[in-house]
Amino acid sequence: MKKKKLKSVLHGLFFLLITSCPVNWCMASVHLNKTIIYFDNNGKINDEIAVINQGDETLYLRIEPSIVSAAGLPQESKATYRDPQAAGLLVTPQRMVLAPGEKKRIQLVRLDNIKNTQIEKVFRILVKPEVGEVKSSLTGMKILVAYDVLVLFQPEQPKPVLAAEFKRNEIIIFNHGNTNVLLKSGYQCPASQSIDQPENQCVALKGKRLYAGNQWRTSIRYKTPVHYNIAVGSENSAIVFSADLPVKP
Repeated sequence: MKKKKLKSVLHGLFFLLITSCPVNWCMASVHLNKTIIYFDNNGKINDEIAVINQGDETLYLRIEPSIVSAAGLPQESKATYRDPQAAGLLVTPQRMVLAPGEKKRIQLVRLDNIKNTQIEKVFRILVKPEVGEVKSSLTGMKILVAYDVLVLFQPEQPKPVLAAEFKRNEIIIFNHGNTNVLLKSGYQCPASQSIDQPENQCVALKGKRLYAGNQWRTSIRYKTPVHYNIAVGSENSAIVFSADLPVKP
């Protein structure tokens, strides 16, 4: 599995480092209460992430925000920044020390003018434990778990525009809008069957976050309509894709 795909599924990065531990292995156990943050168009400009040290060692964390360009596309790139005002997102603090069992918060503030936002902005925040000083003569494996938090800025007038194309045994779904759409749970049933019927032969379909300007293809079994539950920000709905009919939100 490609690294980018792994991140999109887990929204986290995992690091294995060989270092000194008092036992054969040890784990820097940091927990975040959320890994996806959505600033929609309702005027929200503040949010926070609770960070908890669930281990028995003091944790030293580095917190590094980046802005993502061409999210979800082959040319996707990520760049850290020093000017929060220009980037549009203020993240504080940049470093954090957590004693065992301690809980602190990362603060996020949206700084851009939503009226000037024509297309959704995508950020990532890396929350990464840093390796401390070696205090043992025994060598083992230390597992450092880092999180890559996804932050989304919805434009003032979000317009999710989905379309689909059926090709042989697959469906290609396009997002021609200006905001991401989360394709949650999908299914497809044989002709003359429905998902509500007992002992049906309907098949579950994979989900995907489809950023603005993205397209995605997945395998299908039948030549029948494809149903998906979708989310745009905090709003949930259902959509039907058919080879013979226009999209039905």
